[in-house]
Amino acid sequence: MADDASPAAPPPVDPARDHVRGEGPRTLLVYVNYADPRSRDVYRVAQALEADGVPFRLCVRHLPLGDERPEALQAAVAAEAAHDQGRFWDMHDLLLAAQDKLERGDLRRYAEVLALDSHAFTRGFAGDEQLARITADVRGALHAGATATPAVFLDGLPVTDASPEALRAALTG
Repeated sequence: MADDASPAAPPPVDPARDHVRGEGPRTLLVYVNYADPRSRDVYRVAQALEADGVPFRLCVRHLPLGDERPEALQAAVAAEAAHDQGRFWDMHDLLLAAQDKLERGDLRRYAEVLALDSHAFTRGFAGDEQLARITADVRGALHAGATATPAVFLDGLPVTDASPEALRAALTG
């Protein structure tokens, strides 16, 4: 009999809804918190694997947990507002590179750097669509047993060792 308390798999990756890039037989799903250096570190590992030509799909979802860095949620909203203008990955990269600068004014500057429509970007903070996407990500992560970031899954299964060597072995082995 299955243990009802055991976590389920995260929701399946849906390229029509999720932030996905790359192609390959395996899917690496990473739940990130833009204020968490460990999220940046795992993303850098994924970037290195991509640069080395390792074939896999990378999916990023939001998990802005932690009361100590409340700006993580507004950074996730900024990433979604950039997504609405086709620039999710560019904003994602900026946010992870500047984790100590995630205040509202910083986010507006990043939108300017990316030449986003400032009115549409600002509307992203006033609307509910971005928060609904982020909330769905958080619910999926919590349902899958994620309690911290980065939460990493390979083909729907939790990854406990996200070191460069372990991820490379998992994706190529």
